[in-house]
Order: sequence, then structure tokens, then C-alpha cells
Amino acid sequence: MRVLRLTTLRGNPPHRAKAASDSPRAEPDATISLWDWAKQAAPMELRTKLVGPMGEVLRDWLVASSASEQLGLRDSAGLHRAIARLLRAAEAVTLPVTQLKSIGARLTEQAGSDPNKQSQATRIVQAVELCRLAQESLGKRGISEGRLFHEGLRRRAQELTQSDIEAIELHGLHLAVGGIGTSSLPSLLQALDELAQAELPIRLLIPSVEDRPQLQRAIKPLLEAIYRKHELPLEEESCPLGPYAQDDSPWARFVAGLFRPLGMPKRTTPGELDDVLSLCPVASPQMEAQAVVAHISKLLSRGLSPSQIAIVAQTPERRERLASALLRAGFPTTPLGHDDSIPRIRPAPLPSSLRLIQQLYEVMALGMPREALIQLLTSRFLRFPGPLSDKPWMLAQAMRAAGVRSLRHPRKKTQRDELWDKPSDSEPTWGLVRLRTWLAAQTLADGKRKRSKPSNHQLVAEQADSVLRELQTIPETATISEHCRALDRLLHRLSFFDRARALPQLLPDEDSASADVVTQILAAQQRDETATQLLSHLLSELPLQARRLGAVGKMLSQREFATLLKLTMGRLWDEQLAIPQPQAISIGELSDLPSQTFAHLVICGLIDGELPAYRPDDGLLPDDDRRLLDSKLARSLFPQSQHELDAEPLKLAVALAHVSSAQLFWTQSDEEGRPVARSLFVDEVIQAASLPEPSPLHVRTMPSSHHLADLWQNVQRTASLLPSLASLDRSRASRIVALTHIEEQRSRFFSVATTEAQSEHSHPFVGRILDESLIGVLQPRLPGSPQHPLSASVLEDFARCPFRFFARRVLGLKPLGEGGEELDPLASGRLHHAVLETFFKDRVANGRLPLRADADDRRALDDAVDTVLADFTQQEHIGHPELLKVRVIRLRSELWRLIEHESKEPPDPDCQPALFEWQFGPLAIAAAHGDEGRMALHIHGIIDRVDLGTGKAVVLDYKAGRRERYQHYLNHELLKTSFQLPLYVAALRADPTLNADRPLHHVTARYYSLRQGRVTRSLDDATMTTLDRETRLQHPDENVAEVAYRLWRRLRDGDFAIAPQTCEGCGLESVCRIGAVTPDSEEDSDESSSASPSAHSTKSTQSSPPSQLSPTRDFIDGDNR
Repeated sequence: MRVLRLTTLRGNPPHRAKAASDSPRAEPDATISLWDWAKQAAPMELRTKLVGPMGEVLRDWLVASSASEQLGLRDSAGLHRAIARLLRAAEAVTLPVTQLKSIGARLTEQAGSDPNKQSQATRIVQAVELCRLAQESLGKRGISEGRLFHEGLRRRAQELTQSDIEAIELHGLHLAVGGIGTSSLPSLLQALDELAQAELPIRLLIPSVEDRPQLQRAIKPLLEAIYRKHELPLEEESCPLGPYAQDDSPWARFVAGLFRPLGMPKRTTPGELDDVLSLCPVASPQMEAQAVVAHISKLLSRGLSPSQIAIVAQTPERRERLASALLRAGFPTTPLGHDDSIPRIRPAPLPSSLRLIQQLYEVMALGMPREALIQLLTSRFLRFPGPLSDKPWMLAQAMRAAGVRSLRHPRKKTQRDELWDKPSDSEPTWGLVRLRTWLAAQTLADGKRKRSKPSNHQLVAEQADSVLRELQTIPETATISEHCRALDRLLHRLSFFDRARALPQLLPDEDSASADVVTQILAAQQRDETATQLLSHLLSELPLQARRLGAVGKMLSQREFATLLKLTMGRLWDEQLAIPQPQAISIGELSDLPSQTFAHLVICGLIDGELPAYRPDDGLLPDDDRRLLDSKLARSLFPQSQHELDAEPLKLAVALAHVSSAQLFWTQSDEEGRPVARSLFVDEVIQAASLPEPSPLHVRTMPSSHHLADLWQNVQRTASLLPSLASLDRSRASRIVALTHIEEQRSRFFSVATTEAQSEHSHPFVGRILDESLIGVLQPRLPGSPQHPLSASVLEDFARCPFRFFARRVLGLKPLGEGGEELDPLASGRLHHAVLETFFKDRVANGRLPLRADADDRRALDDAVDTVLADFTQQEHIGHPELLKVRVIRLRSELWRLIEHESKEPPDPDCQPALFEWQFGPLAIAAAHGDEGRMALHIHGIIDRVDLGTGKAVVLDYKAGRRERYQHYLNHELLKTSFQLPLYVAALRADPTLNADRPLHHVTARYYSLRQGRVTRSLDDATMTTLDRETRLQHPDENVAEVAYRLWRRLRDGDFAIAPQTCEGCGLESVCRIGAVTPDSEEDSDESSSASPSAHSTKSTQSSPPSQLSPTRDFIDGDNR
């Protein structure tokens, strides 16, 4: 019986005997790549129309640009990435755009006044419109990879009807769960429909994982989809996870025991895997790289070939660190079987030569700031023409000495002529005017001193003029072709290509450089030469792609072209890195491994939040919307983020089934020395392999001068270090002692829970309470009722992370204290508030408003400080008395600076301070859509200060941090994680006592930075702060009452999922298994906030890594004093 064996994997499939040919007559034992097999059958005219990676990036950018103009989505890097993912998924299947448009129209009609359904319908309509724009942009001149794939499969199915093949066998379908593009599950399910046209039986080889619930959950979407295709001739057969998991060896039994429920009999015995498996915790990422190099050296010394070693790391930063360390040791690396047709979710960092091109445009966009411009001038890749072209440091020194801050006006767009002509400023700090003025003064001074050596002042002026004229050749607005030509001409004039290809010169003291230094220099030169070739190809090919996609005449601003250039360089460089190198160590992601087998595998970065990775829901089309479309169409259309997360355990098990030995590394701290939690996968490996708890690895090759983070980590095993380090940072040493005690208790708790675990629920607890009786018991204890109102800070805790709210507000857990002798931050906040309240009440009582900042105000401030301190020292923990005296001196200085500034620039000249620590509530907020029978939300709080005027009021909320931080809250976090100001304004507008005599027609709010004595811009949005029912129904996602009510309903329903919007200032790392929201953040925040008008109040955004276990950076957290 002749069987055609196909695999979903690309590249060199395992078990493959010979390369695939154009004919379906393959050898019986050969396994052919499904993608290659289909692509070879596609007509040549279609293959020549494939737009390729550069065309895909340009197409995605054009669609994002149209979406920004036509759909009102905010243009950002995050939007570009979200659209690229959506279009890649849409191209991978035959997308019924017309049918989807009718579904969107019906959903819009059926939504009625339900705000959630309206938002869902809007997102679906927008997503369909984006797919339509993408199809139109391709037109007849280009096709997508998905269309090529499916057209080839249809032709192959026709060929099979006339061949002697009797059955089709498809491998690797389980690896498509969580995949993207044509390697995604929806695309391959459509491929089954096309293969079925050959009317041959199709055997699907799927691993048997009945006894492993986590792996079952990973392949559940596949099994459900196969079940729905009961009309097709599909047969399921069991297969091993990989070639090293199909016998009864200890390694195969270890792989078979991965992710089995606790309490089941183990398949391995202690000690039998000691020679092939080891676990290595290390102190820091730097030590991890050193340990990997030492481990690889040992393997190679035993005779193992570099091509038989693979390294897995999930983030590009970690892969780059490991590859650099290996290169320094003389071990080259090569990509690990990545499919270059599928862009990575997080592309690799660009080399320095290409980053310089980005910096060139950033300098122009920022107005040519001095220091950034100096980096360009002194870069080894550029040489600006002029009299001092070989001495750029002279111009840099002159600009610094002259006090030139930038060469364009920092607050307005400067006309080109103003760079040389005298501007309107009397003493400008920007442009050539200040530089020339300074040079003229220096020339005059040199003349008086009668210097014999001629000065270079005139040459410096000429060089600055030449630099400016070169940079001004970059057009402000132009077509893609004009932008590319201008950049190419500029780079040639600046000798970029020649200098990037040149071999870097050794420094004078490096003449006798070691072999590893020379190796690094040669590798850098080869990398830069490759980068310049890539850039030259890009600048010549991008205009051709623009013509192909009908974008020849489209005008792009300088900023838009810079964004397009950045995206294109990133995609092409990622592909360049995917080119394999012979006799090198393979390095890549976990999902790259199954296309090959290796003798040894090194897995790095086994920490929570990285492996498995935390992936927020898609901002453009969340999983709920995708499931709704699947149900309407009765087919799988778009891959889901949840499926990708569920597939992580399966990827690990499959990877280990393709190797015969492994070493696992994880770090105990991040780059900043902050503690991180190890991955749950480590616990699974320990259980399956019957290993003891590993001890931290000592790296003997570590240099004598340790990184400070490494020293702190060594405290746990080197007791003599603690006294020395405690002298540097006593509070941190106290935290380590306390953390150690906590971790010991925590380990004992979980060891008991492990041995006694008999729960019938095998899935991990995620924080959602499903027991209705438990919710009924819990609800009376939750805030929001008239007797127990909700505060703004409590609501913000829930918005930032429901589990954080549950741990802090329901369980009463508190972050670990600093353990120092200074005044704690919350007490310091209470002290500031009490002093300001006493001071302003005195000024009101004595008729001394507005403030004058005179001697009387200074006396009143000193009296207020003395009065408050008399009670404060009796009621609060003040720490060391001498440290308190220093803190009080700083307090007087900060508050006097505030008073001085407010006397000159009050928050609102038409209002005077009137109310201090003003309590409101409970304010009742009922459901806007008439949810009769359900209790209203009741909110209360304390407003730091209210300034009143005729018919108007200003809410002032004191904050300890810098004004810029809270300005960011106003710009980006309102109704996402920041609710205080909108709720305070709403409460003030609704208060009957304040509106009885003189109704408040205009109420605004500001944050007040006590550190700087300055206020942020005003929150002045009537739609956001009104309680009017009609407005709430019309703008449900832009009204604080409506968003707060929806959040509160989730709270009441027991939804305490670990889904952080941000981990900043949480302090609950020891009880949270996520560890931190992934940092790529800023741009992904853009994605979730710009993808849909309704997405910003519900979607998780990525943020900075978690802080150390300590109170929040701010010494005041809302009204929780």
C-alpha cells in the first residue's frame, strides 16, 4: 500500500529520508513538508506574484495607515503589529469577507442598547474592514502566501486522483495549535478539506496524552475541529511525541511522565537520569550566560559535535546575550530551524549599523537635540563632509560649550530657513545663532590674548553648517521612492556603506589582541557588511513593491517613512538571522525545535512570565469575538490567544521528545537584581524525572569582580557576604532575611499540599470563583454596598489586577515592609496631608488667601508643621528620631517651594482653596441600562483639596511623585487603571450640599505634585464625569460611572483572575505565579489602546517588570491613608 506521508513542519522534517520532489510519487518512508509540496504545485504565474516579506510589511503598513484614516484607530507601532497578526491569520484561510460583513451587520442590529454587544460588533466590523482593505491593496498584482498554499493543495489533490497513492498520512497537526500564518490550526484544517478532494483516506497522527490533562487541553481545539469534520475520510492514529519518546528507555519514560497529575505513580526512579538531565538555577542572567558557555565547552571536549547541540531561549534579548557569550568563547551559533516565512512575535534586535538609521530619523523628529546629534557625528559609521570631517569631536565640544540644546526649536516646528537666520528669541538656546554668537565671542577673546596659533572657530561654524545642510536633504513629505533615493544619497555622501564594510581598527593597546577578540571583530565586520547589503536591497526594492501594490503616489511624512523603514528592516534582519550556518550550535525558540533532532538540548530562561510566556488577548479581535465568528460560520477562522498559551506545555514535551539529553537553566533575579520566580515547568520536570530539589550552580569560570546582583544572590549560600552587603544596604539585607523566612514557610506549605493533593480538578487555579454558594458567602464582605462603600483606590487595585485586589483587600495580605529606620512612605504621605490641611485652614480663617509667600505664610507653615508633629510622633512609627529631623527639614523645604510656586501660579486664579480632606459619599451609581433588582454601586472617598469659585471648582489630588508620571496617567491610564480624578469630579458635581446655593457648572481636576509644587493639566471632560443615564448609554466606554459599574459587577461575581494590567508597585511577587507582565510594553500598550475604541477598559497591556517587595513608589495611594 503506497502511502503519502506529509508533515506540517517546514524545513527538514524528522524521519525524512529524501527531499520532496515535484511528483507525488515519493518514497514510502519519506516524509514531505506539506508547505513545500503545495508550493511546488502552484502555477509559476502565482509564485512570481508572491509579494514576499518586504511586500507583506508594506501591505500591512498601508492597511494600518488606511485604518487610521478611515476607521479612526490611532496610528502606532502597536497597531501595525496587531494588524500584521490579524492579516496573517486572515490570509492563511479563504476568508469569506462578504459573509463576514453580513455577520457584522446582523450583530450591530442585534446589539441594541447593550454596550458590550455594541463594542463586540464594532470590533468585528473593523476587523472585517481591515481584511477587505488588505485584499484590495494586493489587487491583481500580488498574492499572499495563504492563497499560494491553498491553490497548490487543490492542484495536488487533483493529481492524487490520477496517481497510485492509496492513503495520505499527516504528521505534526498537533503542533499547529497556537501557530500563526499557514502553520496555524485554521489554515491546516482548511488544508484537510482540500486534501479530502482526492477521495483518499487521511490518517492523522496525533500523540496520545489521555493521562496528561495539560497536554489534553493543548490539543483539545484540534480534536474538536476533527470531530466537526465527520464527513471527511479522516482516521486518527496514535503516535509518540517524538523519536526519543517511543521506547522504554529512562528518557522516554521521563517524557511520558511530564505533566501527569500529582499523586499518579512515577515512571522514573531517582538517579536513573543523572547522566542525561540536570537542572541549574543561577543567580543572574549574566551568570546564566557564563554557565551555558562552561557547559557547552564541557560537551564539546567530550567529542560532541556543535551541530548536535541546541539552545532554547524564548526572548530575543536572552538569545542575543547567549549568542554573544558563545561567540566570545569561539563557538558560532546558527538559527534553530525557524520558518523564515513567518515573522516572529518579537523580532531580534537590529545591529548597531541599522539602529543608526533609526536614530537618524529620531534625531530629525526630536528637533536635532544636541547629545543625540553628537552621537551621529561621532559614530564610526558616518563621516559628515566639511572642513572638520575627521575631527567631529571639535564640533561636539563647541556645541556643549556654547550651551546649544538643539538645532531646531524644541516647542514648535522650525522652518528650514530659521536654522540659519536669527530667530525671534532674544537669547536662543537652539540653532546655529547661539553657536555662532559663542564662536564670535571666543574669536574676539583670542584676539585680545594675541594667540599665535590660529583658532578653528570659523571651521567649526562651517562644519555645523555642512552637517545641517546634509540632514536637511531628508524630505519632510515625499513618496516612498523619493524617501528611499534621498536616504540612499545621504548615506553615500556620509560614507556609511564604505565605513560599515571596513574592518574596525584595533586600539593602540590591542595590537596583540587575543584570538577571541579578533574573532569578535571579524564577526562584527561580517554582520555590518551583511546589514549594509540588506539596507541597499531595501532602498532599491521598496519602491518596486510600492509600485506593485499601487502606492507609487502615496505621500509619506518623515515620521511615517521612518516607521515603515523600521518595520521593514526588522523583518528582513529577522530573516537574515534565519539563514543556517554549518557546524554551529543551534539557538532559537521552543517551537523551532521539532523539525530536527539533537543529542543535547539546553533550555534557558525558565522563569514565570517568559516560559510559559504571558500573552494578553488580541486588541483588535479578542478571543471572545473569534469564538463568536467561528460559531456563526461553523468553522475555525482565526487562531486564539488562549490556545497559544495552552500549547506551551505541549511544546516543551515535544521538544524534550526530540533530544536525548538536556540541561535546564533559570535565573533567580533579573538584570536589575530583583527576585523572579522560576517556571512551573521546572516543578513538572522535577516530578517527572524523580529529581531532588536542585541547588544553585557555582560557575567556576566567573571573573573575580562579580556583578552586584550576583553578590546579592550569593548571600543565600554564602553567609559571610550578608554582613558586608548589609553595610551597603541595610534595608535590602532585612528584606532578604524576611523573604528567606517567607520562602521557607511557603515551601513547607506547598510540599504538604503536593503530597496530599487529591483534587478532582486538575487544571490550575486562575482566580475565578465558580462556586455560586461561595460567591454568596463572599459578596456581603465585598465593597460597594451602602454599608461598605467602595473607594477609588480599591477600584484601581481591581482594575490593575483582580488577583491583587483579592489578595490585598479580601485576604488582607500586605507587601513586605522595608525594615528600615526611616519614616515609612504611607506615614510620610499622611504627614504631608495633615500639614497642608492645617496650613490652609489657618489661611482661610485669617483671610490670607490668595497666598503671598511672605513672612506670615512662612510662619503659618512652621506653626502647622510643629502642631502636626506634636500628635504625629505619638501616633505613628517614626523610625530613628535623628532621621525624622532630617525628614522634617526636607518637608519644610518642599512645602515652602509649593507655597512659593502657588503664590505665583495658582491652579486656577478664579478659585480659592475652600475644602480640605473633604469626604463624600456614599455616591450611588445604578446600572444605566435598567438592571432592576440589582444593588447599585456605592462609592465614597476623601478629596485632598477643593478650590471653589463662582460656579466652578477644581479638585486637587496630592501626589508624591513627579508631575510627568501623573501626566502620563491623564494621557494614557484614565478608565483603565486610573479612576480617582474622574470619580472625584463626578462626586463633586453630584453633591447636593455644594450645589444648593451656587450650582457648580464647571468642575475640573488636577494632580498636584508635592515634590515639584506643580499641577498637571486639567481633566475637563463632561462626558467622562457625568452621571447622566443617557450619556452613559451613548458613551459606555468613555464614562467613569459606567466603566466603574462594570468593573464592580465583575468584582461581585467573583472574577479575581491573575490578569495584571501592570505589576508596578504590587509587592505580591511571593504569592503570584506570573512574576511580571512582559516588558515590550510601551508599544503593546499602544496596540491594545488603539486597536479598538472599546478595548481600552478591558484589555491587559504590557508594562514594566515588577518592583522589589516594597511599598509603592508613591507615599500616598489614593485615599487609603
